[in-house]
Amino acid sequence: MAGYLNVRELLHALSDALADHLEREALADEYYDQESSPLPPHTHALLVRTGLVPGFKVARRVLVKRKDLHAYIELHKVEPNVTSTTPDSEAAAVDKLLGRAGVRKTG
Repeated sequence: MAGYLNVRELLHALSDALADHLEREALADEYYDQESSPLPPHTHALLVRTGLVPGFKVARRVLVKRKDLHAYIELHKVEPNVTSTTPDSEAAAVDKLLGRAGVRKTG
């Protein structure tokens, strides 16, 4: 009888562990926490704390819907600042930057 109880306890523990795993997997499909976020953990938490991205705090986990974080990231797309990549335009851009820094060409 004792062996039967151990198997029963084992099955309950396995069932609970499986349910927890499936719940985490379902949550991971819809939310990022600071460990799974494509952003650094501090930045992830800061965006929620400042209200830039809506989120939820559950225990020590800061959860953000994936679609909300992706929308925030898309809003901060970086566009190239150089209009042309010809050698002349690059040289002109370098000269302009050097001029702003107070460096003058000699000769």
